[in-house]
Amino acid sequence: MNTTLAKKICEKAKEIGYDKCGIIKIEDINGFENQLNKRIKLFPESKEDLNKLKHYAHPEKEFPWAKSIIICAYSINKFEIPEHLNGKIGKYYLVDGRRNCESEQYQIQKEFQKYLDEIGIKALIGEDHDLTTMRWTACKAGIGIIRKNNFFYTEDGSYIVLKSWLIDKELEYKFKSNLEPCPESCSLCIEMCPTSSLLKDYATNKMTCISGITCNHENNLMDEPLREQLGEWICGCDICQDVCPFNQWEGHAKFPNLEDFGKKVSLSKIVEMDYSKLQSIVQNKLWYIPEDKLWKFKVNALNSMLNNWQKNMKVVLKFQLKILMKMLKKWENLLNP
Repeated sequence: MNTTLAKKICEKAKEIGYDKCGIIKIEDINGFENQLNKRIKLFPESKEDLNKLKHYAHPEKEFPWAKSIIICAYSINKFEIPEHLNGKIGKYYLVDGRRNCESEQYQIQKEFQKYLDEIGIKALIGEDHDLTTMRWTACKAGIGIIRKNNFFYTEDGSYIVLKSWLIDKELEYKFKSNLEPCPESCSLCIEMCPTSSLLKDYATNKMTCISGITCNHENNLMDEPLREQLGEWICGCDICQDVCPFNQWEGHAKFPNLEDFGKKVSLSKIVEMDYSKLQSIVQNKLWYIPEDKLWKFKVNALNSMLNNWQKNMKVVLKFQLKILMKMLKKWENLLNP
């Protein structure tokens, strides 16, 4: 095995702009499927969603040429977040640079891909969606650990973007993490989770996680038993990360176009936007909610306002009156053709 080449690749990744980089053999992720089965046993209601992740445990079935996995970590806790969006939209979503060609994340990803091409390595990366399990791979490479809230951490905390490449060379470059595990006495993430999604240490129920409910669930929230516990979140949730003593959001750098996005977006503006603007301004950035589910932005924003009724009463009532007037007009037309 070419240790010199593996080391050279990891050093190049850090030179380009990644904070961490490691390489594992593809068979090192085999244990991921067993971990999923344990999670299904603990949360049987999540079986359908978790079974969809099992293909991550065997990328070699789809890509038989793949021999190893490069995993890189990039810290995002350096960016400023618009104050009025903090606590409503997950910070990770606001500074995700995968589709933002002006972002540092996007540029270093392209530069690293170019480097791998130039040294003759066949390398494939998932653009919007991963090709294999990221956190498991990162842990196996020793560039960080999983903490009790189920998030992956490096020395910079859990606000980390992980990117991986399947490569056609059998390489390995691992580290031994010196991060201390969570103290036995600490259970802040579990105690502060509003929906009790964190049932116990290292065990998250995807079906009751606020991020899952706001982005993926099909209900209209009126039938959602956890509607009030969602608080003011409309896309994602940061609570279990923000209360963690191992996290600190620095917020000293500008993320491209985020300030302009913040000026155009608020709860009331989302509610009042027509659907063309909602798609071009909001969904274009927060693409975790698909284009055919634009209504979720409005439903989530209205629920956020209802959960802080005194502050947002006027806007909510105005929107409900608008809907009522449309319905009355429709009924009038039906009665008087």
